[in-house]
Amino acid sequence: MSLKANEICPTRQPSTSSASNPSHPRNWAFALMFAAVLVAMPSCSKSNDHTSLAPVEVNGVKVDMPKLQQAFATGDPQAVNCARETTLAFRYKDFVGALAQLDKLVNLPSLTDEQKKVANQVLEQVKTLATQSQPSAGH
Repeated sequence: MSLKANEICPTRQPSTSSASNPSHPRNWAFALMFAAVLVAMPSCSKSNDHTSLAPVEVNGVKVDMPKLQQAFATGDPQAVNCARETTLAFRYKDFVGALAQLDKLVNLPSLTDEQKKVANQVLEQVKTLATQSQPSAGH
């Protein structure tokens, strides 16, 4: 015995909604609105993204970690790796570990002048944090 869709659910009729009809005006309006949103999205982004490069403040010390990440986004693989390891140590507040990586980084011969400048700047900032975070001997 074979059952047809109408016999299982007799009130069900074939769909004639606008969703199944691609030429329905509602579908065109939706498509146009979607296209307008897609076109407008890039214009919503910041033209100069200085806010994402703002220094990170930890214990009152501003550290230019975003600038370090940007300076070492590409280039010598050893330098890129040291910068990543520095960022990782910094993220977990391992300032001594970050200092060790920064020390390796500033001594690499392949660095550009700008990379050396940024690395030395961040080294000094992290050095300040490391001395602040060390427990004092009297406690």
